[in-house]
Amino acid sequence: VTNTNFTLNYNISGNNKLLDANMDSQSKSLILSLETTSNGILTLTMPRAMIDAKLPTGNDDKFYVLVDGQESIFQEINTTTIDRTISISFTDKTHVIEIIGAQII
Repeated sequence: VTNTNFTLNYNISGNNKLLDANMDSQSKSLILSLETTSNGILTLTMPRAMIDAKLPTGNDDKFYVLVDGQESIFQEINTTTIDRTISISFTDKTHVIEIIGAQII
């Protein structure tokens, strides 16, 4: 992620590429730029110190995920005290996935 010391571990299916990842502090989101040539799935592990979503009680809240500006269904497949892993389906010609949390660095 540009201008941070965070590393995002990810896996993207098909002949698709994750080109870039940037934080947007105003929208509290992680913006991922993709180059896609087929439908696919992006599985991404995000450090909680970089982006997180918490309820006032301290429990985890859900992220909001936008795929090319449209709200998308995703699955949270793993949660630890250090990071959260989500899986996002996308279609051919997808350019941007935005993950919106409640807190970012």
